[in-house]
Amino acid sequence: MNNVNVDSRSIGRDLCTLARLLFDHQLCSDVTPLENAGQCCMYLDEGRVWAYDLGKISFRIDDVGGRIPFDAVDISASLTIGIKGAEFINDSIIRDPLAHLVFDLEIEGFRVNQTKDVIDNLYSAWHLDRHIFEDGDGKTKYSHPIYHFTFGGNKMEERGDIYGDCLILPSPRISYPPMDAILGINFILQNYLNKEKISGITSDSYYIDIVTRAQECLQKPYFLSIAGYWNTKLFDNPQHYLNTSSNFGCKDLAPLMY
Repeated sequence: MNNVNVDSRSIGRDLCTLARLLFDHQLCSDVTPLENAGQCCMYLDEGRVWAYDLGKISFRIDDVGGRIPFDAVDISASLTIGIKGAEFINDSIIRDPLAHLVFDLEIEGFRVNQTKDVIDNLYSAWHLDRHIFEDGDGKTKYSHPIYHFTFGGNKMEERGDIYGDCLILPSPRISYPPMDAILGINFILQNYLNKEKISGITSDSYYIDIVTRAQECLQKPYFLSIAGYWNTKLFDNPQHYLNTSSNFGCKDLAPLMY
C-alpha cells in the first residue's frame, strides 16, 4: 500500500532541503527551526519510527481581502509542530500513519494609528488535532473526526480575554488529512501568499518531490480509507479495507458519513 520511504533519515533530509528552498526563493527569512527539525530527525536511532519538533517558523503573508479588522497590517502566519510517525509492522494494511501530532497555525498582525504607532496586537489561531484515544473515553458530544481543524484552541486560550465583544462559539471540527511540517508549510504558502510569489518554488522539481512524498506518507492512507468505504476494489486484497486498523476507518475520519 505504501511505497514511499518513511525512515527518519529520508524525512530529515527532505526537511533540510525544504529549508534551503524556502530561503533561496526568499519566502522565509529564518529557516533555522526547519533545519533543526530536519537534523534532529535525520540522526534518530529508531530507524523507521521518525519524529521531530518544529519550533515556530514564520512567513510574512500578503494583504488579503476580507480580513477583520480591515486595517490590519504586517500580518504573518506561523507554524509549530510536534509529530511522531507510527511504526508499521505490515505496510499492506491501511492504518494511521502517525502516533502523535500537535499542529498549531498562528496568525498575527497589528493595527496602527496615523503616526504608525501600534494600537492593537491582533491574533488568531487554528489547530490541526489528532484525537488521542484512551481507556475509559466516553462518547463525544459532537462530531469528532480523528484528524480535524478547529479555530482557536490552546494557543488562543493562552492569550486570555482577547475576544472583545464578539460572540465566539466552539467551532466545528473540520475533517482534514494529517499534515507534517512539509505539508503545513505548503498549506501556508498556498493559502496566504500570492500565486505569483510562490510560483518559483511550487514549480521546483525538488519541492514537488518533497511534497509528493509527504502526501503519500501521510495523506494517501487517509484518503484510501475513505475511498474504500465505497469501493474495496481499490485494493489488490479484497480484505484490505476490512483489515483497516481500529480507529482509522472511514467513519472515524469522516463521522458524518452514513
